[in-house]
Amino acid sequence: MTLIVWFVCQVIIEKPLNPLYVLLYFGHFIDGSTYADFRDYRNYLATHDDRLARAFAGKLLTFATGRELGFSDRAELDRIVADTAQNKHRLRDLLHRIIQSEIFLNK
Repeated sequence: MTLIVWFVCQVIIEKPLNPLYVLLYFGHFIDGSTYADFRDYRNYLATHDDRLARAFAGKLLTFATGRELGFSDRAELDRIVADTAQNKHRLRDLLHRIIQSEIFLNK
């Protein structure tokens, strides 16, 4: 009961002191880097933009082709990321390159 009252009071006062808020925004990446809040997470993604572009392109190709990408698709996915790197992986360039890829054309 005390916890519920505390939570309601915090919501009414509009202070983000919910203990779950703190727990949801810290962690570590697979390479051992850690983040304590959303800003650290965003900065990590900004410094590793190739990884983000590769993951995003992979998800788009999975959706577009209706199948999971396999081992044989890795080379084409790497080419897509490499070709769009010169413009910092703009969404427009990623979409054009995905549509022109062998994976998409041979679905």
